[in-house]
Amino acid sequence: MEAACKLFELSRSSYYEWCANEDSRTKASIEYAKLSIQIELLFYHYKSRYGARRIKDELLKLGIKCSCDKVSKILRNKDLIPVGYIKYKVTTTNSNHKYKVFDNLLERNFTVDKPNQVYVGCFVFCATKKGIFISLNNVTVSTCFLA
Repeated sequence: MEAACKLFELSRSSYYEWCANEDSRTKASIEYAKLSIQIELLFYHYKSRYGARRIKDELLKLGIKCSCDKVSKILRNKDLIPVGYIKYKVTTTNSNHKYKVFDNLLERNFTVDKPNQVYVGCFVFCATKKGIFISLNNVTVSTCFLA
C-alpha cells in the first residue's frame, strides 16, 4: 500500500480516511440516483416543458430539497432539454394597410392551354437550430396540375 500511495503522491492517512468514508459515498450516490430518476420523471410528466427552476419547485412541493444548479446539472447530464411553449395566437389578414395590393390575375383559374403560360411562386420557411431557412420555388402551373 505504501508503494501505491507514493506512486500517486498521497499520504497513507488520506487513503485510510477515504476507505473509512466509503459508506457515506455509497449513500450519496444512491441519493443522487434517486434524485436523478425523480427529476427525469417530472421532466417527462410535464411534457419536456419544465426547466430546472420549475422542476426544483415541484421537488420542493414533494418535500425534496435540492438546488437549482443541481437540477440543471442532472438535466444536462441526461441531455434533457426543455422546449419552449408558444401559445397559439389567432391572426387574420389585415385589410387596412398602406401597402400596395396586387390584382388577382388568375382568379383561381389554374387551367392552362400550353406549358410556360403561368408561373407560381412558393416561399417555404423552415426553422432550424442555426436560424431560419427560406426557400423560393418557382413552378409552372402546367407541371404542377397537368402532370
